[in-house]
Amino acid sequence: MLKKRNVEPTPKVHDRRAVDLLANAMVAPVEVQDPYGVNGEKILAWRSLRDDPLATMLSKGEICQARYEAGREYEKNAEHAEIGNVQAMDPAKEKVDGGHIGSSDISERQIKAVRALSEARRHIGGYGDDLVRHVLVERRSFGSLGLSERGTFRKRVEFFTYLDGLAQLWGFATKMDTRG
Repeated sequence: MLKKRNVEPTPKVHDRRAVDLLANAMVAPVEVQDPYGVNGEKILAWRSLRDDPLATMLSKGEICQARYEAGREYEKNAEHAEIGNVQAMDPAKEKVDGGHIGSSDISERQIKAVRALSEARRHIGGYGDDLVRHVLVERRSFGSLGLSERGTFRKRVEFFTYLDGLAQLWGFATKMDTRG
C-alpha cells in the first residue's frame, strides 16, 4: 500500500502577456527577465517593431546580437550627443537671447557621446557613419535612398558590415564573431 505524501500544489503564475493586440500591430516575441520572478526566471513579452529598424532586423534573423548591441550603442550615443532637443544648434555661436555659453551647457555624458561617435566615424568612415545615421537615428528605410532593388540590397549588406565594425570597436564582438 502506498502512503500519501503531503505535496503542496505549485502556485499558478499569472500570465502577463498581452493577448489583445491590434490587428496591425508590428510585434515580435522576446524573452525577458520576469520582474516578479525569483532566481532569474524569464517570461515571454512582446517587443514593438514599429519605427525600430534594429529590432525588426533582429527578429527576422538578419543581424546577430552583437550587431544589435552595436546599433543600440550608436543610437544611445547619438541621443546623448544632442544638445537640448535641437540637433542643428551650433554651440560655438553666441545665443540669440544674449546668454553665455558656459561649460555647464554641455554635460560630461554629451562629451563622451560625441567622442564615441567621432571614434565610430573614424572607424567605419564618413560614408558608413552617414548610412548608419540614416537608418538608426533618422529612422529612414533603405528604400528612401532612391536606389534600385539591387542597390538597396547592396546598401543593406554595407550597413551590416558597418554594424560589424561598430561591434568590434565597442567590444560586442571580435573579428571571428562577426564573420558569416
